[in-house]
Amino acid sequence: MDIILPPNENDYVNAQFFLMNSQVPWLKRWNRIQKIIFIFLMFLIGAISITISFFSGDKIALWFGIGAILLALTYPYIQKQTYRKTFQKHFSIVKEEGETHVIIDENEVKMILPRLWSGLKTADILAIFETEEYFYIKISYAAVLSIPKRSLSDIEAAKTELKGYAEKYGFPYGG
Repeated sequence: MDIILPPNENDYVNAQFFLMNSQVPWLKRWNRIQKIIFIFLMFLIGAISITISFFSGDKIALWFGIGAILLALTYPYIQKQTYRKTFQKHFSIVKEEGETHVIIDENEVKMILPRLWSGLKTADILAIFETEEYFYIKISYAAVLSIPKRSLSDIEAAKTELKGYAEKYGFPYGG
């Protein structure tokens, strides 16, 4: 399989979100626990502030409580948008590298950029995931190769080839 991938911001951002969602299980669990604790604390602060405002008639405590509850309700959206902006800033650096030439064959996966060449043995792939729009090849716990299906001339042939590698080398194929 021989693919040329032009720099695309949407592909880059989606790959980063995929990588975040496929972290090591304990790290993913820890991030979720932190988010739940923050939301719980915001609701608690909001409830206490509103209760104080009802007993003391303090308007500032009421507005502080309402603000804390609104922050708790909108926090997941705000967090996702913050990550998206960060990934977009990173992409502005990545796009300067130009097109990525990806070659996947029986023995190795090569990623060739104008100033960089990288490769690994096909047997060292951790997993391949297929979504509606992408093939994600997980090459380490901190890196994923994203292949948009729109860049492939024959999606079924690519799917068959990637499944064949997964069966041959014993790594999971999800899709």
